[in-house]
Amino acid sequence: MNKPKNILDLTVDEKKEFLKSFDMVLSDCDGVLWHGKTPIENSGKGINLLQAANKRIGYISNNSGRSDQEYEEMFRACDINFDLNNLCHTVKNITSYLKHNKFEGKIYAIGSKSLHEELKSAGFEVIEEPNYAEEESFIGFLQYISVKEKVSAVILHGYWNVSATNLVRAQVYLSENPECLFITGASDMFLKFRDKNILGPGMFTKMLADCTNQKPIVLSKPGIDLCDIVLKKFNINDPKRVVMIGDMLDQDIAFGKICKFQTLAVLTGGATLEDFDKAEHRKVLPDFYANSLGDFIQFFDELDCENVEK
Repeated sequence: MNKPKNILDLTVDEKKEFLKSFDMVLSDCDGVLWHGKTPIENSGKGINLLQAANKRIGYISNNSGRSDQEYEEMFRACDINFDLNNLCHTVKNITSYLKHNKFEGKIYAIGSKSLHEELKSAGFEVIEEPNYAEEESFIGFLQYISVKEKVSAVILHGYWNVSATNLVRAQVYLSENPECLFITGASDMFLKFRDKNILGPGMFTKMLADCTNQKPIVLSKPGIDLCDIVLKKFNINDPKRVVMIGDMLDQDIAFGKICKFQTLAVLTGGATLEDFDKAEHRKVLPDFYANSLGDFIQFFDELDCENVEK
């Protein structure tokens, strides 16, 4: 199996060949452009150099916790010219999927405030319920999960406020209506925290899927259902002419491979060089890697030097 190539280790001719091989860049955000609210050094310069080389730029994020305004502020902080229409994140993916499939019916949504607001603003009927049984007893719990209304979709995205009661209620909705859609957003099984793996939202998706025997429609990376949405949104006719950039092998790089994109991992987030040698990651090895997006500064400098010498 070929190991990923560092873009700075490519010869000048290989750099030229790589640059000519794609027309569009799709980039993750967290761990690639910024950490939390702090821009990663030179990430914006890397994006701007790619854009100056006539590459179309789009962004795909599993993080829907930010508002559109907050995303705009983060891109400004990175000195990146940003158009909201070029951002594809999970909450928008969910509403796009529902609209495209002409969904009708009630929705039971477990997730962030932004998820509820987006669904309602898109005209969908969302059941507003607390995330807990009002009475902390088994009787109160049973009353809470004894549902009467028919729900046509259960959506699970984000897990900051997930409770056992609303997970069981979601299970009841899915079990009582075989036609009920099961849609999920972020599918990360683990998240990085201080160099350790902590439970991710994908764990809760797996719990519901296992107890209902229902395969979820995954509208975040690396869900195959997201691929069609991305291809249509960005008018991609030839996936091989696209480079997917990300910091997570199991999400970003795996998604790029599902979509038949070229892939480039940056080492500013969840992936490390050591991960490339681990058995569980060998199927999701990127084609290329860089220490950060800032490596494109040296990448283009070396190409410019070659042109000057000629």
